[in-house]
Amino acid sequence: MTKKPLPFALAAALCLACGAVAAAEPETAEPATPAASASGDEAQAAAALAKDRAEAEAALAAAPSAERDLCLVRGKPAGDARYQVIKKLKVARQTYGSVTLVLPELAKEARAAGADLIVEYNGSQRFGFFPWRLVRPVATGTAVRWLGTQPVDCAALGGNTVAEVISTNKEPGK
Repeated sequence: MTKKPLPFALAAALCLACGAVAAAEPETAEPATPAASASGDEAQAAAALAKDRAEAEAALAAAPSAERDLCLVRGKPAGDARYQVIKKLKVARQTYGSVTLVLPELAKEARAAGADLIVEYNGSQRFGFFPWRLVRPVATGTAVRWLGTQPVDCAALGGNTVAEVISTNKEPGK
């Protein structure tokens, strides 16, 4: 039995057709410069970040002050902090956006569980399976109840409040 050259012939025909279409398209008068498009991309990214921050601040403004003042600590609290672990938390947005958009929801869940602060906080962009979830914001942490005799001092523990993280757009402890 002889092999038929159909796959090769089909591939060659498609290549020739694509070349003919590309040759028939008129050239633009002037190609776009990479610097111009890069500054446009930076402007779009800055505008998207400002929009996300404004949306997060609006959600946080509507939240009770207990949620705005919730302390986020990236690792374990500094010093000899005593606390009781309540539960692990994970909040994610199903579409693209900034991590600041999910922080009000994380604070709401922590306060609902009776937490005084969140330790081992991590806010990041993660890949999703579906195309519309290509990159999405996820915030995780451990909700804990403070057992110390003094009230929670976020700065002394090496953290920042939810309101500070949203307004500065920087991770706690930085």
